[in-house]
Amino acid sequence: MANWDEDSPQLRKNLARVLEEIAREAELRAAPTIEAARQWQSRVMEGLGVPNERYVGAFRGSVAWKMFK
Repeated sequence: MANWDEDSPQLRKNLARVLEEIAREAELRAAPTIEAARQWQSRVMEGLGVPNERYVGAFRGSVAWKMFK
């Protein structure tokens, strides 16, 4: 499994897929959301070895961020 913090074919594949998704949404004039950003980050990290899975698709300080939703 590729390291999350290194360039790899898997990371490049994930980034290309997320960029395609963002471009489609932009064509539809869909406004980006916090949830969309979480999903993009999760998709970028798919198939990569991460030190702690609970940080995938989460923001630093996510617990505090929930107060503002």
